[in-house]
Amino acid sequence: MAGQYTFYSGNNATGTNLGSVSESQGQSYNLTQSGAPIKNDEARSVVLSNVSDGATLIVSDDPNGSMTDDWCVIVALKNLTSYTVGSFESSYQDASVRVTYFKNNGLDGKVSHIATA
Repeated sequence: MAGQYTFYSGNNATGTNLGSVSESQGQSYNLTQSGAPIKNDEARSVVLSNVSDGATLIVSDDPNGSMTDDWCVIVALKNLTSYTVGSFESSYQDASVRVTYFKNNGLDGKVSHIATA
C-alpha cells in the first residue's frame, strides 16, 4: 500500500478529514488553486500512514511554497504504519519523525502549500 498524508482541520487529527496526498516525491500543491487536494487555510495536523523511511512533507503558509513565511518540514525517520503530527507549530524529534517548524506568525489553520520530497 502506498504511503499517504491525511490532513485534519483540528489539532491531533481531530475535526474534519480534509483529504490526503500520497507520499510520492516531487509533488507540489498550491491550495488556493481549484482542484487542490485539500482546502486552503484549514489544516492543523496530519496523519502519516504507511510512509517510508526518509519520506518528507513540507507545509507552508505561502501558496507558492516560499519559505519566507511560516513553514514546517516533517521527515519520517523509519517506516511508519501510522503516526500523528498533532500540530505544525512545534519542533521535535522522536524515534519516528523529525518535525522542524520555522515560525513567523502561525501555521496551524493557515496551510496554503504542500510539497513532498
